[in-house]
Amino acid sequence: MSFTKQYKPFKTPVYCPITEETAFDYGEYLRTDHWQELREVTAFLSKYTCQKCGKKIKLSESNLHHLNYKNLGNECQDDVLFLCRECHKKIHGIGVEEKPKKKKKKKHRKPSKLTRLIHSLTPKQKQEAYKMLKERFG
Repeated sequence: MSFTKQYKPFKTPVYCPITEETAFDYGEYLRTDHWQELREVTAFLSKYTCQKCGKKIKLSESNLHHLNYKNLGNECQDDVLFLCRECHKKIHGIGVEEKPKKKKKKKHRKPSKLTRLIHSLTPKQKQEAYKMLKERFG
């Protein structure tokens, strides 16, 4: 039996003009290409470093945290934080010192085109991409 967190439907569906996706609840929104790409760009711009504690983390060990929800579907870098899981739990007031749960086998998503592209860049190309994205997204 699998457990999926249930989310209340949005009052108005969220539309992302860039990817032309529509989500009807928050869980569905978090699975959109738009959100996954925003997460990858934010990770890259933050140099895979938690924006709260400064720890280096992998994308798979991170959470992208909304600071506000007013631009849902069209977020900019000022609307989100790239965080390690521990800092994300602290922000939400979830006890980090609780007894760890048994780890379930995780279904790994196939890396997106953006992730594959980032990993194929040379260090110099990554620097140039970082500058370009920083200018574009702040």
